[in-house]
Amino acid sequence: MSLVRSLLVPALLLASSVSILTPVGASRSLIQETNASSIERLKTELDRAPKELVLELAKSKDPVAADALIEVYPDLNSLGSRLQLVKALRHFVGAKGCEGKAMQKLLDVASADPTRELRSEAVTQLAKSGPIGREYLGILIESPADAGVRIEAMREHIRAADKDSFPFYRRLLGTNQGAGAGQEGGQGEQDSTRKLGPPLQAIRNLAAIGLMAELTDEELSPRAFSNSRSVREAAQREIYRRGGKLAEELAEGQFVARGELISNRVLAAEYLIKNTEDAGAVFEELVETGGHRESSARLRRGFADLYAKTAPDDLKTRLVRQAGKGKLEQKLFSLQALQGFSDEKGKLDRAILKMVSDKELEVRELASEAAAERRIDGAAKAIEVRLDKAKDSVEAAGYLRALTRLHGQDVAWRERLQELSSDERSAVRNAAIRAIVDQGGTETLATIEKALAHEDWSTRLLAVKAIEERRDSEAVGWLVAALDSETGRMKSEITDALVRLTGQSFRSQASIWARWWADNEDGFEAISEAEWAKMEEDAEARRLEDTTSSAEFFGLKLDSQRLVFVIDASGSMELSMAGRYVGEQGAQRIEAARTELVQALDKLDPEALFGVIPFNDRARPIQDELVRASKENLGSTKKDVLKLQPSGGTNLFGGLKAAFELSDTDTIVLLGDGIASMGETVDPDVIRMRVARWNKDRGVKIHAVAIGADIQVLRWLAEDSGGQHIFLP
Repeated sequence: MSLVRSLLVPALLLASSVSILTPVGASRSLIQETNASSIERLKTELDRAPKELVLELAKSKDPVAADALIEVYPDLNSLGSRLQLVKALRHFVGAKGCEGKAMQKLLDVASADPTRELRSEAVTQLAKSGPIGREYLGILIESPADAGVRIEAMREHIRAADKDSFPFYRRLLGTNQGAGAGQEGGQGEQDSTRKLGPPLQAIRNLAAIGLMAELTDEELSPRAFSNSRSVREAAQREIYRRGGKLAEELAEGQFVARGELISNRVLAAEYLIKNTEDAGAVFEELVETGGHRESSARLRRGFADLYAKTAPDDLKTRLVRQAGKGKLEQKLFSLQALQGFSDEKGKLDRAILKMVSDKELEVRELASEAAAERRIDGAAKAIEVRLDKAKDSVEAAGYLRALTRLHGQDVAWRERLQELSSDERSAVRNAAIRAIVDQGGTETLATIEKALAHEDWSTRLLAVKAIEERRDSEAVGWLVAALDSETGRMKSEITDALVRLTGQSFRSQASIWARWWADNEDGFEAISEAEWAKMEEDAEARRLEDTTSSAEFFGLKLDSQRLVFVIDASGSMELSMAGRYVGEQGAQRIEAARTELVQALDKLDPEALFGVIPFNDRARPIQDELVRASKENLGSTKKDVLKLQPSGGTNLFGGLKAAFELSDTDTIVLLGDGIASMGETVDPDVIRMRVARWNKDRGVKIHAVAIGADIQVLRWLAEDSGGQHIFLP
């Protein structure tokens, strides 16, 4: 029996069976006969059955077909086949005799399936199933299923919420209609607590957000200072939307509150600028605070962007006088706050040009970007000097991009780019190749072909992306030839590119691709993006089938063979993960991390390269470089992993920096349970900016697992790099 089946009530099952018109007579017999044949084929062929067979059975809305699909689900072996079936069940909504069965099966998968992708997809399909789907999401939310699934279900529920959802949200909050401010106790909360256990707070926060527009001012005010940043921000936005004295008083306090969320300080400033008579004082405070040395990078950027968007020209002209003067933070603020502004006397351009040679790296880089964007006279010469002097390859790559913007199709510069496309520094080399590809021209294909054979994986990856982007038919043969010698993530990247360029689905089987290309090379034309879009769903299902045996880490599929695990071992990792019931605790965070890491290492391909970097007050790499996943290396690494004990602070930046210093790395698997507390920088915006800078011309994927707290910077790092993110309460 499923984890949540016993929670269903007869009334809900009755409500789920909405009458529809069904075929009668000969038509009904024909459908049943056709379905019987399809069902027999599905049960016989299982994963080998045509994918459209499952969808056709679901669209028939036949109760017998529903029973058959539910029955065959556990017999399917591939993730792709199971996903296809889960997606199809939604089509039984509104069908008499099978709607409830289909929704129950989705509920079972969401609550109890061991595979994360399937649980998540089941939640998505319930969310797409209209009012009845939301009812089942409600059952899932109040069940003792996996905490992450319940939180995901709650997010989906509020996305499609209507007025009928509000009583449910109030029950989750433990409040009745008209309850006073801050009264979040009572019998309702006690009932929910017995079911939900420790993760209740995250769900209650989402319930509060779903209710925000319905809350009275008395209920709303205390939530503007909630410990939950999402509730806090949503409440303040709602207060500003309503306006009035409450909004004005809130904005005046929050704008200058140093401990307030940066997003809320920016919101407060924007409200005051639009709704008070003394906007000038607000702009002065933006300049003063934004350029202060104690202000974070994110606060500076937020205030500078608001200034650039809303300040009148006379104030910007006054700020121009300060541009390029003062300390680092003041220079950065003026560059950001004056973006897009042109003063008649050209003082700003002269200040920017001077900052191209500033002693501070951050100022030089930002000024070079601004100089190129504004096409300032003399900028090319000044930036070329910096390019020649740059010792840091990432810095040099930034100057190269600025110069490309300035020089455009200049013949001499294109020749320089060709030289730099063979540079020993990977960031410079890749930036030059990217510029050549973007500009196009007769030498582009030759440059791509050369890059595809380079020893550096990041350069080869750039070539693969360029071939797919340009949809060069001739270059498809190069990808086919390269497939046989690649492994891990590169093999997957080339395979995916070939599928999207050809519409064929031979997975990563190099010999089959080679035979196909020999038969189709003459006259071959890459399919268009529009043609590919029609094939994408089936290709994605096949891709999933091809990765079912790969290593996993907390449910994340790892297809890389050049990966490094960056694991938080700070003192807070001694805390326990959330349990399912009140009074129940999950595993200790460090214990869960050790267990998952050992299991992931055991499933690595013997030819894979890997590394493990635990971090607390500093990064503590177990290996000095990526090593082969041999029995000996895995054995010694696992012994070290099992010895990990939580202690010290959280030097997140140090862990990431150590991972990027390993040049062979193409995938980082990052696990953390708290915000950065020590190291070269603890500012999440600076961490994000530095990682993006390192990764600009490398293409490293970062998969992030957040334990205990949904840490924003981990989500950013995954999203920015095209990786996956998981939150485990």
